[in-house]
Amino acid sequence: MGKKRENRVKKSDAQTDSECNLDGEFRTPVQSYRDLTLENIKTVLSRSRYMQLLLSLTLIGFFLRFYNLGNNSLWLDEASTLTIAVKSIPGIWQATTSGEFNPPLFYWIEHVMLMFGNTEVILRFIPAFLGFLTIPLIYLVGREFVDRNVGIIAAAAFAFSPFLIYYSQEARAYSMMLFFVTFSMVFYFRALKNNNIEDWAFFGILSALAFWSHFYALVIIGAGPIFMLWLS
Repeated sequence: MGKKRENRVKKSDAQTDSECNLDGEFRTPVQSYRDLTLENIKTVLSRSRYMQLLLSLTLIGFFLRFYNLGNNSLWLDEASTLTIAVKSIPGIWQATTSGEFNPPLFYWIEHVMLMFGNTEVILRFIPAFLGFLTIPLIYLVGREFVDRNVGIIAAAAFAFSPFLIYYSQEARAYSMMLFFVTFSMVFYFRALKNNNIEDWAFFGILSALAFWSHFYALVIIGAGPIFMLWLS
C-alpha cells in the first residue's frame, strides 16, 4: 500500500512540475496557520494570482448567494424548519428523535438565529453564509487532491453553480452539511499524504459535524474508506 501510494505521489509531483503555474517564481510564505500574519497575508494577496482569483470567486459567490435572499416566501420544507427551530433546545432534540428524519444541529443553530428576528433572511442566513465559505474550502480540496489549478477550477464551478446557489438560499441543512463535508475532505487528503494524527482527528470531528447536520453526509464520508482501499 505504501509503495503504491508513494508511486502516486511521485506521479503527482511530476505533473506539478509541468503544470501551468500562474504564480511563476513566487512561493507563498504561508505554509501553515502559524504563518498567518498580516504581512504574509498582504504579500500573498498582492503577488499570488491563485489567491487573487480565489478571493474574486469567493466575493462573487457571496454576492450570488446573498442577492435577493429574502425575496421569496418560505416554502413547505422551510416552514418545517421554522416549526422545529422555534422549539426549545431540548424540544428540538425530542422532535429529531421522535419523528423528524434530520439530525438536530442545523435546527439548534437556526434556533439561535431566530433571536435576531423571524424573517426569511434570518432563516436563510446560515445556509448562504456557509455556502460562500465553502468556495475556498473547495479550492483547498482540489489543491490537496491534485494541484492549485484543479482547486481554482473547482472553486469557480462551485461559485457559479445554479444548483448550489439555490440550496445556499434555502433554509435547510444541505449547505451546512456540504460545508462540513468539504472541510473534512481537506484534512482527509492531507492525512492520506502525511498520516498525521491531527489531520485524522480534524477529519473525524468535521465528519461528525457533517453527519449531525444531515444524514446524507454518510454517503460522501463513507466513500473515504473505499478510496483508501483503492489506493492500497
